[in-house]
Amino acid sequence: MKKLSIFFKKGMTKIKNILIQINPKRLTIIVLAFLFILVIGLSFFKKSSINEFYDASALVADYSSSSISSAYNTPLYTLIKQDYEVRNVIETDEVKTMLVGDMAGQAIDENDSEYGEAVQQYNQLKGTSGHVFLMDSTHPVGFQNKSTETGLYYLAIDYYEIEDTIDNTQISIKVNGESLFYESQTLVMPSKWVLSTTEFTLDRYENEIQPSSIKVKDWYNQPISDYKGMHTGLFAFELSFDDVVTIEYVNGQLLIGQVYYVVEEEIPSYASYLSSHGSAGVVDDEIVIAARNMSYRNDASIRLRPEQDPSNLYYNTQFLRLNVIFGDSWQNSG
Repeated sequence: MKKLSIFFKKGMTKIKNILIQINPKRLTIIVLAFLFILVIGLSFFKKSSINEFYDASALVADYSSSSISSAYNTPLYTLIKQDYEVRNVIETDEVKTMLVGDMAGQAIDENDSEYGEAVQQYNQLKGTSGHVFLMDSTHPVGFQNKSTETGLYYLAIDYYEIEDTIDNTQISIKVNGESLFYESQTLVMPSKWVLSTTEFTLDRYENEIQPSSIKVKDWYNQPISDYKGMHTGLFAFELSFDDVVTIEYVNGQLLIGQVYYVVEEEIPSYASYLSSHGSAGVVDDEIVIAARNMSYRNDASIRLRPEQDPSNLYYNTQFLRLNVIFGDSWQNSG
C-alpha cells in the first residue's frame, strides 16, 4: 500500500511538472479540445426520444384572458367573442340558403351584355334560372334574417370576381347598418391564380423567367372567416329576427349569388383521425411534385425562385432554374 502511494505521488509530480512547462494558452486549447472530443464521442451513445406532447388546440380558441388595445374604432372580434361567452349567446346551428329572390341589390341576369355568361354559368351550377347581384361601390347586397332564433350565425357567400387586379378583393358585412366587429369591415374573398404557361422562357444569360399570372374567374363559395388565420374557425354574427344583413364593397367588384347559414365544421384531432383509419394501409410510394407544378396560388405575389441544390427537380449546374417557392412571398395559406 505504501509503495502504491509513493508511485501515485511520483506520477502526480511528473504530470504537474509537465503542465507547468506547457504554455497556458496551449494548455487551454488542449483542455477545450479534450472536452470537445469527449462531447462528440458521448453524443454517439446518447439515446433519447420525446413521445409526449402538449395539445394546445384548446388554447387556440381561448379568448378568456386576451387583452386588446382600445385604439380601434370598432371592437375587435376577440372582444366580441368574449362578450358572446359572458352573455352566453349560443350557436344556432341553423343551415339555410338565402335565395337571390329573397335578397336585394343590383340584379344582373343572363341577358346582360357584360356579365350574362357568368350568370348563365351560375344558374347551370345551381340548377336555377334566376339572376345574381352586382356588388360595387354604389350597390350593396342585402337580406333580412327571417330565422326566429336569436343567436350566432355563420355565413357563406357565392361570389364571382370580375376584376383582374392583383389586389385582394374585400367586402364588409354589416348588421342593421353597423359593423359588429373590426375584422368584418375588411373580409378577403380569396382569388385563384395560375401561371399563363407551363413553358419557362430564358433570358439572355440562359436563366429561367417566371411566366405572368392569370386570375381564374369562376364561381366560388366562401365561408366567412379570418383570412390571416388569427382566429380559428368562422366568424360568428349575432342575429335576431328581421335583422338586415348587408354585404358592401371595399375593394374589387363582385357578382354575388346565394348566401348561406352554415355550421362550423369540427376538425378531429390527429389521434382521432388515426383511430378512425386504423385499418388503412400505409403508402410507401415516394411522391415528388415540383414547385412549378403547383395547381394554383391564392396570391399573384407568390413566386418561384432558383435554388442551387442538386436534390431539387429542374436543377442545372450552370444556369438558374426556378425550382422552389420563394418563402418570403408565402405569407398566407392557400
